Amino acid sequence: GGDPSLALDVVEQMSEAMISWCDERGVAYSAMILTNCNLIDEEAAAMLARCRVESAFITIDGLEATHNMRRRAANGSNSFERNVEAAKLFRAHGIQVLANMNADRVNWPEFEELRAYLAREAGVMLSFGRLCDYGHFYGTRDFKKPYFDLFDHEEFCRLKHEEFASRPFDAATLRALLAPAPRFCNGQRDAYYVIDRL
Repeated sequence: GGDPSLALDVVEQMSEAMISWCDERGVAYSAMILTNCNLIDEEAAAMLARCRVESAFITIDGLEATHNMRRRAANGSNSFERNVEAAKLFRAHGIQVLANMNADRVNWPEFEELRAYLAREAGVMLSFGRLCDYGHFYGTRDFKKPYFDLFDHEEFCRLKHEEFASRPFDAATLRALLAPAPRFCNGQRDAYYVIDRL
């Protein structure tokens, strides 16, 4: 939990140590970052590129008004704008950007327009996943209708199939979609480690 951009000095320190260890042993090293982008500026993007961060995973949950309502920045700044600007900075430093939208019935109608906007403005491809109630908070505070309206499983699967079928695809993409048990998190991989500090 938490955004690694809150401690970029630690990210840099740990990256330098791991890169040095790998280089001394001829081991390939690369990294990725998951971030809400609110603290990513030119200096941060350049540092992450030096730290061999090859990809950044960001979440954009709708067009500007919808995203900003769902993902409020603590300082009140425009979270949507920060994500788009950060995506441009990442790409300018050779970092691939993976963007995802957590979809429900409310923001889904914005998906195509958002996908086109991100491709045009930031050169970023947008995917989507189902917004789920992992914490069992749906129906409380702002996490309820009319602001949110969760898809049921069958409805989302039908939507995912229809969206997929509307586009050119290859066998590898189809195979991935038909995998019986996709991982909830990369942390479920057999050779995945969490390093607290060096």
